[in-house]
Amino acid sequence: MSFHQDFGPLSDRLKADKQKKKRKKILLIFCSIIVFVGVIYFAVRGILRYQRINGSSFSSNSQGSSTYDIKSVMKSVTTICSPTDFKKLCEFRLMRAARRSKKKPTKPKDLIDKAISILRGEISRAMNRTNMIKSNDPYIHGAVADCEELFNDAMYDLHYTIKTARRVDLDRFPLMAPEIQNSLSAVMTYQQTCIDGFPDMDSRVKMDSEIKIGMELTSNALAIAQQSTAILSIFSAREIGFARRRLLEQTQNVPRWIPAEERILLGSKGRKRLKPDVVVAKDGTGRFQTITEALTAMPKKHRGRRYVIYVKTGIYNECPVINRRMKNVTMYGDGSRKTVITGSKNFADGVRTYNTATFVIVGRGFMAISMGFQNRAGPNKDQAVAIRVQSDKSIFLQCRIEGYQGTIYALTHRQFYRGCVISGTVDIIFGDAAAVFQKCKIIVRRPREGQTNIVTAQARIDRHESTGFVFHECIFQPDPQLLNGTKIPATYLSRPWKDYSRIIIMESDIGGFVNPSGYIPWEGSFALNTLYFGEFNNKGKSGSMRKRVRWPGVKPLNKGEATEFTVAAFIQGIKWITGTGVPVRYGLLQK
Repeated sequence: MSFHQDFGPLSDRLKADKQKKKRKKILLIFCSIIVFVGVIYFAVRGILRYQRINGSSFSSNSQGSSTYDIKSVMKSVTTICSPTDFKKLCEFRLMRAARRSKKKPTKPKDLIDKAISILRGEISRAMNRTNMIKSNDPYIHGAVADCEELFNDAMYDLHYTIKTARRVDLDRFPLMAPEIQNSLSAVMTYQQTCIDGFPDMDSRVKMDSEIKIGMELTSNALAIAQQSTAILSIFSAREIGFARRRLLEQTQNVPRWIPAEERILLGSKGRKRLKPDVVVAKDGTGRFQTITEALTAMPKKHRGRRYVIYVKTGIYNECPVINRRMKNVTMYGDGSRKTVITGSKNFADGVRTYNTATFVIVGRGFMAISMGFQNRAGPNKDQAVAIRVQSDKSIFLQCRIEGYQGTIYALTHRQFYRGCVISGTVDIIFGDAAAVFQKCKIIVRRPREGQTNIVTAQARIDRHESTGFVFHECIFQPDPQLLNGTKIPATYLSRPWKDYSRIIIMESDIGGFVNPSGYIPWEGSFALNTLYFGEFNNKGKSGSMRKRVRWPGVKPLNKGEATEFTVAAFIQGIKWITGTGVPVRYGLLQK
């Protein structure tokens, strides 16, 4: 199902970009393969270690000397591939590598080297099969440009995944699985977002076929990472158990200020304690008058510390971008109604949804405090994004994020929103991030005539992805204008954008303006049997689930299930939020 309805067929003007685009696709698939193979390497190594401990190996003869046994390799590969959805692809590539090798692999690394060689041949063949989608529609030029940007983002995450996998020992691999899943989930999303840019069925099918192998390999790697604990649990139990105890100790070592978590730590006094590297002021009293200038001047090397930008009171009519190299940026203002970044780019005026955002955040570790972000295009302009967020471990504290259709494009990675006010109409929050909204106020505005309000449209593509939207201790309430007039537009909590859409609402207050059925289909019966919409201990006039739609995936959660979607468990928040001083509840209200 395509969310974007703003792309046409491919233009002939893109022929000059053909080779560049092919190279990017091929590199993306190659990186996916490397990650897939890397994950398998750790699992194979573990299985072989288990076999040695239990008196078996690839093979041993009666005299005790080792010989190559293809059956043992195949058995190991079958075990590794067991949790994947594309088992034939997983098993075939690795088994064929073992069978055809002149120098039989006696070590896991040998097997991996052969697998990479076979896969390189497949990449070469894929390059020869690649056909440029042809069309006379000029608007597709922008869609292709978006794909190139998305491929670059995917490749960056793949390189990060490879580095993460290689730097950990086998016994600690399960502890790093969330990091790997986070990156691979983003890789999956970037590929799908590229496909979604082509609404014409023929062009989308062609694009899908070109990316198909990469997505299947990514899915398999996600499955293996997700099940790594189970796969590795049959060996080194003592060491893995020790690692788990260490993680539990870290989880329980919560800073002393957490019991007072409900107080606002970063109010006016807290902001005074922040020491800005640069000051932005519209009135000229700072070093810069625009946020874009301050970001452009940011030094390339500021490792080991945060780069702090203080934005004074003012309306900043610009579209800043926190790019990939701008890591650990903290941006704070004088209040969410005083320091405001605003824009009006929108789909109706010819801008693709992906590029309508007033503020784009890609660099890891971004933090915004006491600022406002707007897209003021209005309810008649279709998609008009206020912020597009791809920043892993990003935090928004006491911010006001305002728009209409598609206010927050939570595209990828782990995101935490605390004490924010978020307003909009249709698909207010959409994307495929792993995002937790805690103590936020979701305000539903009046849409254009004939529209239905929907709070979320989550785009989880693969069942192994670690993504979803979680609302914890939030308030869902109507804008006063929504209730004016003789006819009040219907409002729903969510609709499934992709097959495995996942929404969790827990310990929140859902106002009576929300239709008690709760959810609405995207189109027909699409995703109704695969979505996951869970609720736990909500209140308010529409907080009860008695009248919710009877879809298989719409379910009340018990306490154990709800705990899986807390800040600590779902986005591993203890590891990266604790040191920031941001108020946070890591667990549930209910003890």
